[in-house]
Amino acid sequence: MLPILGIALAASLALARDRVRPGIGLFVILVSAIAPILFFSRTAPGQSSGRSLWEWTAAGGPVMQAAYQVDDLALIGSAIVTLVTGAALHAVAAGSASRSLLTALVAIDGIALVALVSVTDVVAGILVAGTAAMIAVAVAIFVASEPGAARLAALLALGVESFIAAALLLGRFGVATFDLDGVPREAITPGVLAATVLGATLLCGLYPFVPWRYEPRAVPPPLASLRGVALFPIGVAGSVLALRLLAASGAPITSLPLPDVPLAWQALLLLLILTLTALAVLFGPREARMRRALTGASFIVLVAALSFLHLSHVIAILALLTVLYATVASAAVVEEWRVARFDVRLGVLWAAIASGAPLALAGALFGLLASAVALVLEVMPIPSGARVGVSTSARVLVVIGPFLTLAGLATTPDPIVGSLCAVTLVIAGLLELAHAARGVSADAVKPRGRLYATAAALAMTSVFGLIVSLPVTRAAMALFAPTPADWSDLVMVALAALVIAVTVAVVTLPQVVGRIRVSARVLAFLRRLLTATDPAPALALAYRGLEVWSRRTGAASASFEDRAGVWVAMLLIALTLLWAATS
Repeated sequence: MLPILGIALAASLALARDRVRPGIGLFVILVSAIAPILFFSRTAPGQSSGRSLWEWTAAGGPVMQAAYQVDDLALIGSAIVTLVTGAALHAVAAGSASRSLLTALVAIDGIALVALVSVTDVVAGILVAGTAAMIAVAVAIFVASEPGAARLAALLALGVESFIAAALLLGRFGVATFDLDGVPREAITPGVLAATVLGATLLCGLYPFVPWRYEPRAVPPPLASLRGVALFPIGVAGSVLALRLLAASGAPITSLPLPDVPLAWQALLLLLILTLTALAVLFGPREARMRRALTGASFIVLVAALSFLHLSHVIAILALLTVLYATVASAAVVEEWRVARFDVRLGVLWAAIASGAPLALAGALFGLLASAVALVLEVMPIPSGARVGVSTSARVLVVIGPFLTLAGLATTPDPIVGSLCAVTLVIAGLLELAHAARGVSADAVKPRGRLYATAAALAMTSVFGLIVSLPVTRAAMALFAPTPADWSDLVMVALAALVIAVTVAVVTLPQVVGRIRVSARVLAFLRRLLTATDPAPALALAYRGLEVWSRRTGAASASFEDRAGVWVAMLLIALTLLWAATS
């Protein structure tokens, strides 16, 4: 309740920005996000129980209810959504001409997503997710280009449809309720889990479902830099809903298989991909032929390897591709890091989920919450004397997440998945560290100021770690299999070591980063690579293919209906009457 009230109050203060200091709204957001975690961390585990606002059932059907549970995961998810929504409200109020409508949309979306992270009923979660997705598309109209907003609308719609497919597969099993506490584990089949993961990756915008195009020569809309901060919360909330479903299966994620695809269907799928690839290469423009051939080859390899892959392998590959694409995008177009960084942070979360290691998940949740706090600290109006310490603390909080998650991979049961996740986390950590050092270099801090910044960052990060480390560890242990107590101590040891190491690195690395120069040839190569790996043309081509197919099949069915529809209907009616009379 407190995060919802905090978002509503912060939105009201943002609308009254001319009469109220902007820092008051950010302070309200910080208190409303962190206070529930402080309170809940002092209560005994298990005191929070699920509740239901209403329930509904058809005759003889399963019960659907607005069930929610205020547990550690819900508090962490709501805190992340609240903090990021508060930062978005502040940015909208500062830079939008039509700030009233956009502020209201961002606030309503944040409130809906706070509800989503607490929901435990699948059907209720889908209803809230669909509502939040609709509002997110309305926000995207203001902060993204028209093609980007259209792609986002399509991807979010497909994500909600995937969650609906998961609920339908659950209903086919004959469950008595859609509340995850009452769903039997055998009902959560590989098909349910695959549909859930697909829906969450679509809501998160993991590669290749990236709605944005990072183009060096594109003229961005006035609020284009807000794409990430305004739409990041729906990815977090979708991930929380997927995490609850994955945990309800009761099996380690590294042992969850993909849905069984018969060999005949695999052969048919391979033939279809070969045909579509050949057509795309033959009839496509010359400069796109190599890209389309490589895309088709990657799909062929993926289909051929389906029998050997688990769900965790697919998730780890998607997380790695997401981080790699964000790395190329932020290196080729540096100013796009303000958007691509959110893809990196969601990639870190999904790498931790794929690993199946509770300590890695705890590190990823810690990193997400720390980066959300850093977003608020970055825009908080602070006196110039304390500004250096606060900005350095924000950068240290951002960098800790990937490396803390990497330390948690020590308990990963699958070495292949662990290796993929380790590569993802190393790249993400180095990328966050490089951009944090670049920010410190741009601040041009004097040596005495660096000493103060180091002390302030150590103090602030240590206090944050003491507040958050217990809730994130308990949330991870509740979702995945608990680890021995001595392994749990690794979180605190790794956190203490990382706070010191990352703080020193962030403060000292700017001297090294300042000397790095990217040549024009390397920059040109990165931009060509960015263009070649851009998934937007492939998504547009798939949409055009579906459009042509639906138009032609619709025309064929309409032609058949005009010529023989009445006679076929009469024949069917006659056969039905004959069957009824003779049975």
